[in-house]
Amino acid sequence: MAPRLSLFLCVMCGASVMILAIMFSEHQAKARIARHEQLIGSDLVESIDQILDRVSSGHRSELAALAGQPCGQVAASLAELETYLRYVRAVALVSGGRLYCSSALGPIDIPLSAYPFRADGGDSIGLLPQTRYQPGVPVLAMFNRTAPGTGVLSIIEADYLTDALAHGVRYGAQMASMSVRDTGRLNARGAFEPASAPLPAYSTRATSRKWPFVILVSSSAAFISRTQWEYRLGG
Repeated sequence: MAPRLSLFLCVMCGASVMILAIMFSEHQAKARIARHEQLIGSDLVESIDQILDRVSSGHRSELAALAGQPCGQVAASLAELETYLRYVRAVALVSGGRLYCSSALGPIDIPLSAYPFRADGGDSIGLLPQTRYQPGVPVLAMFNRTAPGTGVLSIIEADYLTDALAHGVRYGAQMASMSVRDTGRLNARGAFEPASAPLPAYSTRATSRKWPFVILVSSSAAFISRTQWEYRLGG
């Protein structure tokens, strides 16, 4: 009985060591995947922060000085300033809570309430699935409030945001999206998803400290499988 018991104990010990090694390698693999996703998310946050910062600061004082003035007097200046703004499709002046002058269209009349915004101090931003002038093309709207009901609204091309998100996919993410609270999400394919839509199974969130948005990231199956295999071999 003693030799059999010794053999049994040896087998059990070996099996226990193997199970612990597998569990440890899986834990290490999950940790590496999480670190990789956080790195991608943080990089995407920084990229989009730079886009929004540039739009917010570009010719800010000159544009603010135009808000509230008659469109006929400032339309040419507004159109000229817009040409210097990178990432921006159009700029509109707001007075009395209504958009009244556009760099692209001249005199307009659209309520500011047509644009959803989220703000944590400073400028407001919000994702839209489309505009009335370009149906089916998502944009991000930014509103710089200069006085109650007055300010400057910039329409940012979603393609620039999508290009930034696509970098995450190229570095091993299966999915990468920008989510602006209460206004929707934009994914790396350029598709708009309303805030009320079911959220896909993203595993990592990276939050901007400058703007009210988060980046959602999940690794690709290929990257997860490769990482798990590497740690199993290492174990």
